[in-house]
Formats: sequence, C-alpha cells, structure tokens
Amino acid sequence: MLSRKWVSGVLRSVVISVLLVSGCATDADATPATEAFNQGVDLQARHDYKGAITALNKAISLDPENPWAYVSRGNCYGELRQYQRAIEDFTKAISFDPASAKAYCNRGVVYEAMGERHKAIEDYTKAISLDPSYERAYSNRGIAYVGLKEYQKGIDDSSKAMSFDPNDAPAWSNRGFAYASMGQYQRALPDCNKAISLDPRNAVARINRSAIYVMLKQYQKALDDCNAAIKLDPSLASAYENRAEACIYLKQYRKAVDDSTKAVSLDPKSPDAYVSRGWAHHELGAYKEAIDDHTQAITLDPKLAEAFYRRGASYEKLGKMDLAKEDRDKAKELGYKPE
Repeated sequence: MLSRKWVSGVLRSVVISVLLVSGCATDADATPATEAFNQGVDLQARHDYKGAITALNKAISLDPENPWAYVSRGNCYGELRQYQRAIEDFTKAISFDPASAKAYCNRGVVYEAMGERHKAIEDYTKAISLDPSYERAYSNRGIAYVGLKEYQKGIDDSSKAMSFDPNDAPAWSNRGFAYASMGQYQRALPDCNKAISLDPRNAVARINRSAIYVMLKQYQKALDDCNAAIKLDPSLASAYENRAEACIYLKQYRKAVDDSTKAVSLDPKSPDAYVSRGWAHHELGAYKEAIDDHTQAITLDPKLAEAFYRRGASYEKLGKMDLAKEDRDKAKELGYKPE
C-alpha cells in the first residue's frame, strides 16, 4: 500500500485594509503619499500586483518610514513569488514598527513558501507573543509544524486557531492532515468534511479526504474527491496520484497509468507517482516498465520500502529470482508489510 499523498493546509498572509492603515483621511486632506499608498492597496486587492508595486514604490519614495507600505509591497512581491524582495520589505516594516504582528506573520508566510519552516515558525511565534489572540498566526504556525512532521504541535495550533475562528477552513484541513498522517483516519475525516463545508473550493481538503477514503477502502468516494480537486486546480500532482491509487484498487489499471504519468509531469520528483505507475504496469503485465518506474522511485527515495517490494514482484514475474529476493529482503529490512 502506498504512503498516501497528503497535502498540508493553505497558508494565508494578511491583506492590509486601506481604512486600517491610512486612517480617515478624506480626498481633500490626503497627502500624495497616502493617495499613492491607497492606490497601491486598491490595486493589490484587485490582484494587479505589478501595478500595486508601482504605486507603492511612489508611496515609499514620498514617505519612506510608513511600515504598512512595506507590508503591502511585500505582500505583492510574495504573490509574484519574488520571495527575497518580500522578505526585505517585511523586515523593513519591522524595523519601523517592531510591534507589528502582521509584518512578522506575513514574513513567516514567505519563509514557509521558501521551505524555511523553522524561520517561519520563529516569525509566527513572535507574532503570537505580540498578539496572543492572533488567529492567523496560530493557523499558519500549525501548517508549518505539520510540514515538519510535528503533528501534535500542528494539531494544537490548528485547534487554537479554530477556538478564535471556528470558520477557519485551512485550520480544519490542516488538523485533518495531521490526524491522517498519524493514522487517525476516523478523526481526520470529520475535519476534512468541515473544511470542505466551509470552503467547497478547497482542493487541498478534497485531496486529503480522498486519501482517507482510500485508507478506509471507500474507493469511489476517493475518486469523486480527486475529480473535484482536479476540476478546482488541475496543477495539483497529488490529486492525480491519489486518483491513480484508487483506480488501481478498482482494477482500472490503464487509467491509473495515465493519472500517474500526469502526476509525474507535474511533479517529477515525486517517488509515489512512480510507484503507482509501476504498480499499474505490473498489473497490466508490463513488467519491464514496472521495474523502470520502481527503480526511479528508489532513486528519488532510497528508503521507499514499497518500491523495493513491488520491483521484486516484477523481477519474479520475469524469472529473475535472485534480484526478486534481494528486493524483497530490502523491503522487509525497511519495514514493509504486504497487504
């Protein structure tokens, strides 16, 4: 059985409100810096990030000590995946307003996007110390903890976030992810259900629920969730991986090959996608192709026990008994237990 492909929650930055940061200035008494800033925030809200940056550049040139201008521009750089520039802007904002929990939280989001989860956690923790009721910082820190496989800490933070905002869909999804990763599927399923009820367009929660349904042997439900996730976001490789596995259990091997191939095209470094395709190839009698896929999976993850086990099965079908035994022994050494 594959290690299900779970997907962690959706990180959220803080979009700065014009009214929050610019006060109650009217058109008559607004300064040119305020006008440029408000224009930038408005363009950001309309997802015109490049236009917003142009306006915010002007605002900063006119008022270089406005921390919110740096926060807003940092948000835009983050959306454009110009992460280092975003980090620089949030750091600048903090230099002007060291008590800005929002600046720390948003910098944490960017660190998380860069894969620097420990730095992200430091920033979320600082944000929480500045504002102990900061729901979003708890929610995002929970996601970072789960990314580090510190599942109980992730559960605690997601639960804390939900205590402030019971409608925080990413927190419900993240806690469900953590429970599922710990094998607590009956606790994970209600959390994923809740996340989806709060945000029906949450593809991540649907992918996680599909993996739970596979573990519970409810394969058609898993397929339905994967189909919905792919419709919402066709770029998520994990949706195709989970659908491929459900297809294998339903003996739809050709479809499993197609889905695994799509997953590989979206995420060439995913060993699970190669294992799924190798498994489906084996069931179709394409043993050489199966061996090639499992070998690639092992190259990507030398400790992936199932890849050794299934490659051994294909070697056995080709009469290569020594190689089959070697792979089966390696799988056992790595702790693999056949279904």
